[in-house]
Amino acid sequence: MRVKIDEAEDLVYKIFKKITYDEYAKYLSQEIADAEAEGHPDHGLQLIPYYIELTKGNTVDIGGEKVRPKAKVEIKGENFV
Repeated sequence: MRVKIDEAEDLVYKIFKKITYDEYAKYLSQEIADAEAEGHPDHGLQLIPYYIELTKGNTVDIGGEKVRPKAKVEIKGENFV
């Protein structure tokens, strides 16, 4: 299945908007879509299930390393307050 990058970004945003706060959903959707567009699928859409588990506070195994979120993610940048 092929989709345009902006369509993928919109879909990813809709997924994460349901499970996390708006600013983080926007950030994730942009980063994931950009990774796909730049030819880095290992940092793109295939990570959605891992991010979903992390937003729930669950531990995930990424490349043999256990990752568990310990606090709310703080996003800083020109587009975020």
